[in-house]
Amino acid sequence: MIEVLPDVPDDVLRRLVFAIVHDAADAGALRIVTRLHHVALAEQGFVPGDNGGLTLDVMDMK
Repeated sequence: MIEVLPDVPDDVLRRLVFAIVHDAADAGALRIVTRLHHVALAEQGFVPGDNGGLTLDVMDMK
């Protein structure tokens, strides 16, 4: 679980998302699903999923 305070700069969140996504991929994740919505997730390749959240197919990562 990750929580970011409202006054945290967007660049920090972008770097956090990048690190988490790549760590998960390095650990063998094939898909990452989240209910969070933020432009930083879309920038990493997350797309709307069936669950109302966002999904990233690790093989399609940027």
